[in-house]
Amino acid sequence: MLYSVPDAGIHATRRMPRPATLAQLKTWIHEAAPLLPAAVTLRSVEAYEVDGAAVGFDAFCELVTRANQPNTRVLANFLRQPLFGQMPSTLLGRARALIGGHWTPIISVLDTPAVALLSDVNADYGPFVVPLRRLYDACRTKDGSLFRGLIVVQFDGNADAFA
Repeated sequence: MLYSVPDAGIHATRRMPRPATLAQLKTWIHEAAPLLPAAVTLRSVEAYEVDGAAVGFDAFCELVTRANQPNTRVLANFLRQPLFGQMPSTLLGRARALIGGHWTPIISVLDTPAVALLSDVNADYGPFVVPLRRLYDACRTKDGSLFRGLIVVQFDGNADAFA
């Protein structure tokens, strides 16, 4: 069960109430901080647009590598089509692949080879490993007029309280 924070408060739901931009998800994480275990406090939430200029490939790699730190969580917003490289067969599926974004947590990053382990919440995909360059290209796409990107969340306290 996911918890989303729409305007009217916190509600258990199976989906986000509407598509979330970087700024919206950053705000929702701050609003959900009271739900954290007692041994954990929210230290910071930073949003990064992966636009190729302010966040190029090297900066992207540094940001996603923070997923390896025990009190840090990294979420990626990406377009599936550049990540998986093939288009769905139906017209609706092709439209979703070209315009629909997706949020998923980055679990860990390896240097050699440069890959990330993502834990996709969509059961059709599940956990998978992807080269960092391909993940970067999938994050460096636009959702309307805004670039997709990363959310980096840092906590103070006992990270084992999440288990």
